[in-house]
Amino acid sequence: MVEDYVVSQMPMVAFALYASRLYPDRHPGLANRPPEAQRYIATEGDEMRAPHYRWMSEKVAPENIVAVSADPATRLQMMVRGTGCGFLPVRTADRLGTLIQLAPPRREWALPLWLVTHRETHRTARVSAAIRVIRRCARNYAMAED
Repeated sequence: MVEDYVVSQMPMVAFALYASRLYPDRHPGLANRPPEAQRYIATEGDEMRAPHYRWMSEKVAPENIVAVSADPATRLQMMVRGTGCGFLPVRTADRLGTLIQLAPPRREWALPLWLVTHRETHRTARVSAAIRVIRRCARNYAMAED
């Protein structure tokens, strides 16, 4: 039952559009065009429900989707090799340090996160400690406040 759970909204995860440093050389003129005009590496399946992928399916022409993979590691490798651009959490891309940002984070691309715990264990020491760690990690990925 719903009343058996404690549901807490976490910070929204900031996503931006990234590509390899090779992308502008491999696709001259594209790097300065709007996000809708870029060459995309997309996903499939359940991941398409994420806000940034819903945006992609609504705004990006099918001919601008140059590759599709359900595997995040494969998509990242295609981005690093300059095949196309894709969405990544800002914190992840910053930590990689090998990509350029083609478009800054947008609220419409941000991913909402929710933390759900069982009411009976929510206030136990172990669960409380885990919640603190999860919240601290989530803040690192949070969308900047307007």
